[in-house]
Amino acid sequence: RMGVTMDDRAVNELWKFDLPARKWTLVSGGDDAGGDKEGPSARSYHGMAVDEAGRQLFVFGGCGASGRMNDLYSFDLDTLAWTAHGSHAACTGRGGAGLVVVGNQVCVLGGFDGGELGDVHVFDRASGQWSLPACTGNFPRRSVFGLAACGRYALYVFGELDPAAHGPAAARHFFNNPWALNTPH
Repeated sequence: RMGVTMDDRAVNELWKFDLPARKWTLVSGGDDAGGDKEGPSARSYHGMAVDEAGRQLFVFGGCGASGRMNDLYSFDLDTLAWTAHGSHAACTGRGGAGLVVVGNQVCVLGGFDGGELGDVHVFDRASGQWSLPACTGNFPRRSVFGLAACGRYALYVFGELDPAAHGPAAARHFFNNPWALNTPH
């Protein structure tokens, strides 16, 4: 998004930052600067993660002009090409979901679809199939949280407990506890 209110314009730009040169370059999307029109539509509150090899960037869901989305795309960092992987019928459109790549699995965790979510959806990169794995434990529903892969674990940190009626600028109730999801890597 281009601002903090819900009516701000969403964008579909993918930029890279060259650390030594301290320079930004548009590599995909956008209306100008040579960006292509391939890949995900404009959105905000999407999940994004890179695989362990650092060769594929994944983008999931978020909020766009048509509402909350549940689509998954990958961007090949060598060829600079997008691939659409579709969506999982059991996974509602959502913003604020966590996305993490653990081995050959792309995991979508939680998010907000009008209420906080605590589900897990898995896209298997080898088969191209989605699944809804059975999970045990008492994981609290949450959205807009930090998430990272560490070996076969997806580590959650903090997140919104009670989303604000006026968007993220008014958020005020948060978790302060970390969680780990042991994936069948």
